[in-house]
Amino acid sequence: STVLGADPTNASNMVAITTKTAGAQLWAGTTIGTNLGFASVIPFTATNRKMQVRVYSPDAGIPVRLKAEVHGQPTQTVETEAMTTVANTWETLVFDFNNQATGTAAFNTAFAYDMASIFFNFGTDGATAGVKTYYFDNVAIYDPTVNVNSISSNNEFSVYPNPANSNIRVNVTQNLNYKILDLSGSVVITGKIENKDININNLSNGIYVLQLNTELGIVSKRFVKQ
Repeated sequence: STVLGADPTNASNMVAITTKTAGAQLWAGTTIGTNLGFASVIPFTATNRKMQVRVYSPDAGIPVRLKAEVHGQPTQTVETEAMTTVANTWETLVFDFNNQATGTAAFNTAFAYDMASIFFNFGTDGATAGVKTYYFDNVAIYDPTVNVNSISSNNEFSVYPNPANSNIRVNVTQNLNYKILDLSGSVVITGKIENKDININNLSNGIYVLQLNTELGIVSKRFVKQ
């Protein structure tokens, strides 16, 4: 069930609100636009077969599937997935159709893909997951010139080394407040960045998400502790 409504973090912004109900099938999803497709073909190129979607999920670590298709041609499709990395925070996911989902068709350059559908927590039905509400916005062709996790156009946010052992370094010019979350969305470390370094000695090996609190809002980046 998808409706238009208010952004959970900015009431003046209208977004798509998707509720996966208790009776939803594991493949339940939403067609973006209409069943007749978009006004024009999705502008994939030989070097860019990616799309990006801004999403807000109640859970980190769930698969979001995106399907590009040709309207009226149910066999002319390509599907791929991306994982959410944070809970209850907006993030931009990038979907690479060169890496099709297991068991689905490969990208076909002969197809004029003009429709898309999105599936939250694909592979888990509503009875198992419980009723969950997701939000999405800004569905677009991927722009490789823009870092979707950047803090601003001239201050890109990166974490290195990645993977890391004892410390991670963040290329920011301010001593920002930060949180580190595990993939369940639990906060495991909080603090303020000092001299661009964060000590992660006490973390168990695994995948984590670093969140920074900036003037432009919360931004995040995934890293691996090994």
